[in-house]
Amino acid sequence: RRLPARGGRTPRAAAAEVCAELPKGLAEPIIQGMLEDKTPLVHFHVLAALARHQGEAAWTIVAPAMSAIPDNCIEPAARALGWIGTEAARTRLLGLAQQGESLPLVLRGLEGITAPSLAPLYLKFITLSGDKAPLADMWQALHRMERSAVIAACREALVSGDEKQVQTVARLMASYL
Repeated sequence: RRLPARGGRTPRAAAAEVCAELPKGLAEPIIQGMLEDKTPLVHFHVLAALARHQGEAAWTIVAPAMSAIPDNCIEPAARALGWIGTEAARTRLLGLAQQGESLPLVLRGLEGITAPSLAPLYLKFITLSGDKAPLADMWQALHRMERSAVIAACREALVSGDEKQVQTVARLMASYL
């Protein structure tokens, strides 16, 4: 029986998305079988699932696809990059957030990923978006992270001397207080 598409996703893309939540032993054979799918949305959901299960080790497989991300694949691409979390992945994630109006999609893709290495990125996202920032969403994401990671990110931003970064930390502090 064919599954109905949800939210514009095909059944194969939805299946790939579900693999991220399955235990690794159950997900790996499905992910491996779907890695060669040529449909971009399916492929990026598979890469996100792979990254969820393999973390940094998935970078060698994920990296080639991150050079050209279709607009409808920004969310799963951001999720893959967030799960990988390496310096290269974070740099690509920041670049992705800077493209046009993609920041909300990047944020949606990062939902639920609380890796401490992402805390400085959230501060940069706030700085990038200026007054248009969905500050409450970003603050909630920072709030779910380890307190020490958020404090370290704020210290790093303050020490940088970058006026916009300092203003971002001040906005967060004002919002918190």
